[in-house]
Amino acid sequence: MAPEMHAIVEKQIYRTAYPVMMSFVFMGILEAQPPGSRDEYLSGFGGHPDSIHRAGLPGSEERNAAIKKVQEALQGMGQVLAQNSEGPCFVGSKPTYADFAMLAALMLLKTFGRDLWEEVKTWEGGRWEVYVQAAEPWL
Repeated sequence: MAPEMHAIVEKQIYRTAYPVMMSFVFMGILEAQPPGSRDEYLSGFGGHPDSIHRAGLPGSEERNAAIKKVQEALQGMGQVLAQNSEGPCFVGSKPTYADFAMLAALMLLKTFGRDLWEEVKTWEGGRWEVYVQAAEPWL
């Protein structure tokens, strides 16, 4: 992967979108744990569900700011994706590191952060839902 693409992935996904996205998915991951695993999962958060950082209540200023930050990061990645005319991926028709990094974040949302995913999949004319569907053969 070209160094500039690595820098874009690092900035837009790992440093910007991913940390904010996780505040939308941690509770979904907890809810998906089998009963015997919940205490172990919670031990990483101080042992209690209230210690899990969340993006705020629907409609709250905190939540709206978090959503805006995710949207801005994804717009940056969308601009890069739009530059490729050879296929659904960032660089050509087959996925690269950038695609798997992006897909990991989107699949976490789709699976455990469904409320945010319902918004994300409509952004930019549905770009991210189409992107995930195009990547299904590699998932």
